[in-house]
Formats: sequence, structure tokens, C-alpha cells
Amino acid sequence: MALLMIATLAGVFFWGCERTTVRRELPPKAEAIGNPYLAAQRLLRRAGFEVRRFRDVSGLPWPPPPDATVLFSAGDVAWPPERAQKVLAWVRAGGHALVVASSPGEQQELELDTFFSELGLEAYPNEGVAADLRAETQAIFAEREGGALSVELRASQYWAVPERQLNLSVGSEFGLHVVELEEGRGFVTALTDDLFLENASIGERDHGEFVVRLLGLQAISRRGELLQSGLPIWFVGSERIGSPWLVVLSNTWRILVTLAVLIVAWLLWISQRFGARLPDPSVARRSLMEHVEAAGRFFWRQGLRDQLLEAERQAVLERVRQRHPGWLELAPAELYQQLARGAGLTQDSVAAWMREEESPTAESFIEKVQGLHKIANSL
Repeated sequence: MALLMIATLAGVFFWGCERTTVRRELPPKAEAIGNPYLAAQRLLRRAGFEVRRFRDVSGLPWPPPPDATVLFSAGDVAWPPERAQKVLAWVRAGGHALVVASSPGEQQELELDTFFSELGLEAYPNEGVAADLRAETQAIFAEREGGALSVELRASQYWAVPERQLNLSVGSEFGLHVVELEEGRGFVTALTDDLFLENASIGERDHGEFVVRLLGLQAISRRGELLQSGLPIWFVGSERIGSPWLVVLSNTWRILVTLAVLIVAWLLWISQRFGARLPDPSVARRSLMEHVEAAGRFFWRQGLRDQLLEAERQAVLERVRQRHPGWLELAPAELYQQLARGAGLTQDSVAAWMREEESPTAESFIEKVQGLHKIANSL
């Protein structure tokens, strides 16, 4: 019967439910958090280009190959002195440099200002425009069939360009955002924004194809060469390592929330009290006989046996004073006789116990103490 019910429920489940695929967004991994151009670099590698990445200008082998395309992320690159002149010299020798301007409000490197001024370029902020406002632009490539590419860029600033021919210009109602100038035998592509290159945006609109054409195919077509694998494309200064706590929170926040809930539940559970409060346990105390034994051992180790025996004799005489005060007037021999008669002992034994003895042995000491106790109890 149970098997029949299970089979029936399983049949109803498969008959009434349809299997579908659900896409859900996952937090970026640590590599993607530290490298905002990771998706673009992987896309270019799959397109057949040789992609390398450098954290800053100081680690860049200089000069790059003359046929290389080098992207300088200006917001993250500290340009050493005279670097602008070296980059321009490399471009004029045939290189292709893409440079991203600093965001409005950020301190732009002096050497970067020199680089743009040598080209006659200057980036101006769009007053009254929100920093995250996106402008839709159209990028037209002569060798591409199928019309313009749809690209989004932040509209926070625009380029003021000199009176010279532009090989490529991408703009919106807010001004020009991407311009390409010929410099010597090479080219410079100036960007006001790198939104289309970032991991979160490269899958939107035509950003992926725009990246491949701008960084790779455009350079090949300018040189009049066919597409070939191994064309070097270098990314410089795209390292954006945030706080380690930010990386942990962005990847493991569900686990942390679960742990926090469990800790709160545990604290609530251990804070509950059922019934009256239990009394504090009493402090353990030693018995009286333990103290007496300890005192006796101390006296024995210190060689004070005579004092212990004298204390026992005085206890016997005190008992005689209380019960038979007249006996204290008798001579010692007569007193010993009375004590022996009452305790059922011989007079010689009582006399030996009541007399003082220097340094008694352990056996003699125990015998005398036991005998004096017996005499005291018989009174």
C-alpha cells in the first residue's frame, strides 16, 4: 500500500510539474572583484589575441612591441616622471595607446595632463549631469557590415578635441566620449569612460563586439593586415583590490547571515531559566579530626612529643578535679591506685603513663596516649 501511494505521488508530480531552467545572478568571484576588465580580457583571448595584464606602469616592460595595443586605466595608474613623453614616443613609432581619463572630481596625474595636452585633448565635466547617468551612443566602423554598434557610456564628461582629423569618434548629446587620433605612425584612443569594458556591462548591448573591434580589429585594419593570432594587447592599471572584508561579504554573505541567526538562537536558548535559581554550592570544609590530625603531625615532626603527653596528663587531672577533687590530696602512689581500680588497670601501668619520660618512642607514645584516654573515660 505504501509503495502504491509513493508511486501515485511521483506520477502526479511528474505529470503536473514542468522542468524549466532558471537563471540567477551570482556574486562575482574574487578574481573578478580585483580585475574589472577580466571578462574583456577573456573575450579578447578567445578572439585570438595575446592578452597580458600589469598592475601598474612600473611593472610594464618598456618599450612594448611596436604592434601592441596598450590600455592605460588612468584612474589606477601612477605615471612616473617623463612617462608621457616615453608613451608618445612609442606611439609615434607605431604603437596604439588607449588611455582612460580620470573621473570628474579625481586628482588627475600631472604626467597624464601632459600627455593629453600634447595631443590637444582636454576632458571637461558635464555640469548638472549625474555621475552615473548613461548615454547611449552609436559607434560606426567602416569595415563592419550591418550598421553601427550600440554602446553605453557614462555622460559625466566629454572631450574637447583640436581641429584635426579623427579616425574614430563616439559621442552622444552630452559630447564626445571616445576619440581616436593619428600620432606619427601610431594611434591614440582617448576614453572619458570605461563602462563598456567592465565585467558587469560587457554583456550589454554591443559592448563585447565594440571591445574586440576597438582594441584588436581596428588596429589590424589600420595596418592593412589580415586578422592574425598573437597580436599583443596589454592592460595596465586595472587592479582594483578592495577590502578583504568586502570580498568575503560579497561571496559568503548567506553563510554569514545563517551563522548570525544560529548564534542569536543559541544565545536565546542558553539565557532561558526554568524554575527557581539553584543555590550556590557550599564551600567544602575539612572535618575537625583532620585539623587535629594535622596539628598532631606538626607537633610530632617538631619533636614536641613531651608536650602532647603532658597535655593528656593534664586532661586526666582536670577530669579528676571535676569528678573526685579529694583524690588530688592523696599521695601519687595512692592516686595511681585509685585510677587503676576505676579503669581496671594495674597500678604499675598507670604510674608509668602518668610519669614524665623524655623523648618516648613512637610505640611508647601511642601506648601512653591510649592508656591516658582510657583512664579519662573511666572517671
